[in-house]
Amino acid sequence: MNQESSWLECLESGSACRITTDKAKAKSLIETAKKRIIYADNIAKQDTDMNFVFESGYASLVELFHALLALRGY
Repeated sequence: MNQESSWLECLESGSACRITTDKAKAKSLIETAKKRIIYADNIAKQDTDMNFVFESGYASLVELFHALLALRGY
């Protein structure tokens, strides 16, 4: 069974690395996340398959985390 790595271990092993801070990329990711949230809200109001709502919400969170990493230089 694989053991989860800590953030420090990821940096030391090279599976996570420093990059140049990219504010434009972060801004774009945040805008996309906002649009996904609006889309998910519209789906929820139509009382359709909630799987799409959760998928859009999850994708928005991933994009926000990527934006944070881009701002922090990872």
